[in-house]
Amino acid sequence: MYSLPNEAEARHEATVYLIGKEISPERTVQVHAHMEEEDKDLVPGMYVQARVALNGQEVLALPQTAVVHDNGNNYIFLFTGDEKEGQTVMKRFRMVPVERGTEEGGYVQVALPAGIDTAAANFVTKGAYSLLAKMRNAEEEGGHH
Repeated sequence: MYSLPNEAEARHEATVYLIGKEISPERTVQVHAHMEEEDKDLVPGMYVQARVALNGQEVLALPQTAVVHDNGNNYIFLFTGDEKEGQTVMKRFRMVPVERGTEEGGYVQVALPAGIDTAAANFVTKGAYSLLAKMRNAEEEGGHH
């Protein structure tokens, strides 16, 4: 699906035959596609905004707010449960390194390390940077995180 610069939503269909290997500084990629219906408003080299479906391939995607970048790496947090310390109930989280992939519509594809059951995992989807900051503060103070 693609839309022209003056259109608010993607409503045209095309089949992609070639995708360029380089992303320009403007975050664009050259694509060769054949339109399902000819559009007289299109000319070669024109910019369009497109959404590309990749053969129905399923991937794990989380909200962009769930992925934090720290010291050159990407991480997510998993909620691992509550733990009682005296009279206080502490929430426990695990910081997990991930590989970041395609981003679309506020979501980002993530690749988890082996051994994490995505069906059983409790992903933190909001406040990940706050958790990272609290964890870093706790490390500096020598306390719990």
